[in-house]
Amino acid sequence: MKTNILFMLLMLISLNTIGQSSQVHSFYSGFALLRDCGNYVKAREGQASDAEIDAATICAGYVMGVADAHDEFLTKSRSPIWCPPVDVTVGQIINPIHRYIIANPEQVHLSASNIIHLALQETYPCN
Repeated sequence: MKTNILFMLLMLISLNTIGQSSQVHSFYSGFALLRDCGNYVKAREGQASDAEIDAATICAGYVMGVADAHDEFLTKSRSPIWCPPVDVTVGQIINPIHRYIIANPEQVHLSASNIIHLALQETYPCN
């Protein structure tokens, strides 16, 4: 029950920031997401130090938390924000997020959850 409440709070907070251009309070910034997910990509290529691997796990954990919160959001009969394939992997979620941040550096000031939503809406749109 506590987990469901935590996921819903995370989802509501992150949904509330979608599309906002002003700086909002967040626990994990777009700057940190860029750094840590960059380390995730580096680790998958076998080129990361131990410290970079630790940072990569932060990226993976945060992204999986936002994705799980999105799933929880859907159980409440809400419309999906993005629609990945059922068998999507963590890498198939993180890689497009990392590419999105690099392609849209003007958005790195946004919260990490906002960037994740924007990147996954672009990568896995709901038709």
